[in-house]
Amino acid sequence: AGDFDTICVRTRYVGTIGPADVDDSRYIFYARKYGPVAIRTFSHVEAMIFYNKDTRTGYALADGARKGS
Repeated sequence: AGDFDTICVRTRYVGTIGPADVDDSRYIFYARKYGPVAIRTFSHVEAMIFYNKDTRTGYALADGARKGS
């Protein structure tokens, strides 16, 4: 997709939802003139000893307006 001069904005939520403990982080990389160009997420959800899940996902975003570049 190319190289972009970006800034990174991180959001994080740590807390509880019902009986579950949640630790969720998201990194969004923004490029001037294009908006978000990549996203990285991490989620950890744990409910006592019965449920434990980690999820890590990365996304590279594409814009149809850039076709043919």
